[in-house]
Amino acid sequence: MTKNKKKVFRITLICTAVVLTVVVIFGGVCLALMSQDNISTMYTMTEEDDSFLGTLLRGAMVGKEFELTETQVNTYLNKTFCAEDKPLKKIRVYFHKNEPVEIYARVFRFGAERAMYAKAQIDLLPEEGRTAVRITDVKLGELHVHSHVVDNMLRDFAKSTPLAEFENGVLYIKTEYSYEGRNFSLMLRLEKLEPADRVVLCKTNSLTSEVISAIRDYLLSDDGQDFFKHIFGDKINDIKNFILRFLF
Repeated sequence: MTKNKKKVFRITLICTAVVLTVVVIFGGVCLALMSQDNISTMYTMTEEDDSFLGTLLRGAMVGKEFELTETQVNTYLNKTFCAEDKPLKKIRVYFHKNEPVEIYARVFRFGAERAMYAKAQIDLLPEEGRTAVRITDVKLGELHVHSHVVDNMLRDFAKSTPLAEFENGVLYIKTEYSYEGRNFSLMLRLEKLEPADRVVLCKTNSLTSEVISAIRDYLLSDDGQDFFKHIFGDKINDIKNFILRFLF
């Protein structure tokens, strides 16, 4: 081997060693940053409130605006989306007026549980029956996370629950639910979702109106007509039809 070739070989070895050393150091630093958890007090819940669904149902019955507190929302989120077999282990959100929602969580990522912080812009899309959640400023431990890693995390989360979808960098949460009977249908649709300080202001369509409409649809259907005629006779059935069409 000539002197020039030996020199080139040594330089190549040195450069390779330097690159490998830098990669190892960089990987170690990233791993160390991801492993840090300085937000444990932020995602740990100190109180629970299981009245989320009850408050939602009471507000939905009349279709008027109501408030859901942070505690109610966080209790529901933890019991619905967090579990040993899911990537999301703990979560807590903080609502602010005219500012993004703060999210503190503990997630399973890169073979271990990591502390996560993020901000979220929440936009209700009532015409689509879902809410768009745009996640930004994501950190695992003390490491800022690249957007494609965030996308993979959100995609994995969406796959773990039927209530969420991930499309084009946006997480969508379902906010419209319907039930189709043989001769009637019921729908619950979120019409307002506005974060404020420590609460989120909500409004749905009126379930009472939905139920009344479903009863009317059934009574005017063929099955409803046959049932009413069998019980009350044709004349009462005709009066019933007149009243329903007059009132509605």
